[in-house]
Amino acid sequence: MAVHQTLLQGWCPKSVRGVNIEHQLVILEYKTVKRIYVIRVVKRMIKNIIRYAEVQNCSDIHIAQNQIVSVRKRGDIIFLSQYDKVNVFEIEKFLQETVGIDLDMLSHSGDIDTACTFEGKRLRANIYKSIDGICIALRLLNDEIPTIEQLRLPKEIYAFTKMKSGLVLIIGTTGSGKSTTLASILDEINRTQTVNIITVEDPVEYLHKSKQSRIMQREVGMHVPSFEAAVRSAMRQDPDVILVGELRDLETISNAITLAETGHLVFATLHAKSVAETVDRLIDVFPSIGQDQIRIQLSSVLRGVLHQRLVPDTKKGRLPLVELMMVDDVISSMIKQKQKSNALRDYIRSKKDTGCIHLVDNIVAHIKNGDLDYTTVKFMLSVEDYKLLESIMTSCTVKRGVGYGC
Repeated sequence: MAVHQTLLQGWCPKSVRGVNIEHQLVILEYKTVKRIYVIRVVKRMIKNIIRYAEVQNCSDIHIAQNQIVSVRKRGDIIFLSQYDKVNVFEIEKFLQETVGIDLDMLSHSGDIDTACTFEGKRLRANIYKSIDGICIALRLLNDEIPTIEQLRLPKEIYAFTKMKSGLVLIIGTTGSGKSTTLASILDEINRTQTVNIITVEDPVEYLHKSKQSRIMQREVGMHVPSFEAAVRSAMRQDPDVILVGELRDLETISNAITLAETGHLVFATLHAKSVAETVDRLIDVFPSIGQDQIRIQLSSVLRGVLHQRLVPDTKKGRLPLVELMMVDDVISSMIKQKQKSNALRDYIRSKKDTGCIHLVDNIVAHIKNGDLDYTTVKFMLSVEDYKLLESIMTSCTVKRGVGYGC
């Protein structure tokens, strides 16, 4: 008994030391039962929140210490007042149950990017610190990789899946659906071609299984230390197609261009405001002394740029508005000659027959189909694009929110 009492007092809280052994065991058993009960409550809360977000077609869940849980639905933040404010213990258990990490890991890095599966639902997670405490941003991912048609992307996107080499960029802001579009394109290649595909992601979001193609997914921080290292090593892994989750730095961009130059098909994402600004956005990463050379290289390897943003549709969902530049000899020459963005976009609009899609033309197509309300995009457009949209809608018989002819 003395030995057991000594061991027990070694890990028993000071508040219960000195109490006889039977009382200590009762207190510890109570605390254990209470802890198990709280964990079950937290798990039930997680399941209910995720189920709600799924049913309501929410894209994101936001959980913060001492704050009410909120979700993003059709672009708007909505607070779930049916849940109490979340405390640090609940957040800790939430992370352990869903993501499988401890708060100690957060103290070293300040924020963590990862992905996980909870109760069969795939989630992307970012854990970070704020003035309020620990915060979690969860992105709900589709259980199945959606097709290009299901994403309501234009059929011209299929041209990307048939390319054999070069650089293809999917651009847009955070939350614009870039990762989902890339997953859909890769799945189409995986289903229809016999090639070797290597992805470098941070984190791995959609899980691919080899179908007609062989596909290997690598996560930065887990399988490889950085995008730069992964892209560099990909050259020795016999790839046909490489996906680079994000072009973040000079070395990664340079290696991606080199892969494209050496006969590989490279897909990558980039944070950029428009198709026309993409080239300058990439080139500006490099020192001025090397920018002319990079511009020449880009003009020869760039095959296409897709810009997209998600907007509310007329059916209580969201759809992508896109602008697509399929690079031909003329566009390649315009890039090399540093043509202004307006000239590039004017050319894009004139080359619909080659697969190019101007943003305004894409908007008009959605309005004609009844999928988009004119008022939704009115304040999203630049002055020039708004004038163009007004001109098209006036010259056609397209009315606001309803489409006819054109």
